[in-house]
Amino acid sequence: MRQDVIQEFVALYQRIGPYLPIEPYLVDEALRSYLDHIHATDSFTILQASYQDLRENDGGSVFFRDVVSHNRDLLEAESSARRCLEVEQRIRWEEIPKSKASLERAKHEHALDLFKSEDLRRELEKKRGSSVILILFSSSPREGPSFFSLPAPRPLFDKESFHFSNKK
Repeated sequence: MRQDVIQEFVALYQRIGPYLPIEPYLVDEALRSYLDHIHATDSFTILQASYQDLRENDGGSVFFRDVVSHNRDLLEAESSARRCLEVEQRIRWEEIPKSKASLERAKHEHALDLFKSEDLRRELEKKRGSSVILILFSSSPREGPSFFSLPAPRPLFDKESFHFSNKK
């Protein structure tokens, strides 16, 4: 009979509520704690009356309400610990895709920055090269030396220092 009371109580707890989202073994533990508290573990008549009360009155059962209220602190603590764990796990699982997306976005932005940097470097090189040429070719004699007014470049070698001699 005791096992019937426990099974019926656990089934009722899950069917009615759940008052608190906890595992059936905790409900079983809470019921055993209450039965020990009222010294009903060995009293067949109390167990039978409790079982009958559960079957007839569901959530309105005095026995049911007494067990829940007697163990409310235990049940609430276990329930909140479980909720915290579930929330923590859910947050972790939700953060993984966000972190991956953030990483992909950062990689993409980094690649764009590299391309932009390379484009700017090339443009700067072109501008430097074209400005040197522009300075050389666009200067007028009044403003400064032009390409044509500069002295002729010196040869890298002169004829005197470069001897081809067939003499011996």
